[in-house]
Amino acid sequence: MNYGFKYLNSIDCLNIFEALDNEIEETLKLINKEKLFQIRKSWIEHEEIRDNEMIKNIYSYSKNNTYNTGLFLIGTAHRKSIIDKVQKCNEREVIKINWNYSKYENIL
Repeated sequence: MNYGFKYLNSIDCLNIFEALDNEIEETLKLINKEKLFQIRKSWIEHEEIRDNEMIKNIYSYSKNNTYNTGLFLIGTAHRKSIIDKVQKCNEREVIKINWNYSKYENIL
């Protein structure tokens, strides 16, 4: 709340979300209910499909359209996953997108 986009785009924020994910996993292990493991797995798969589809759509749009600048807004909790995926995608795609993961100062 105090630091806005600068904080949301920081390594500190990424670390907090990673710690939260780790805590969820550890708590599920303590509870040890198969149904909860299945729900968690289903949720992770759902996020993967959604993230991959959004990235696929961006590359598809980029192949078929000319533009100088684009903006891809995502929730902070998904930032690391998206960054990891687009870096891998940029390696294998013919079209190369110049992703800038920390440009927040000109948003407002």
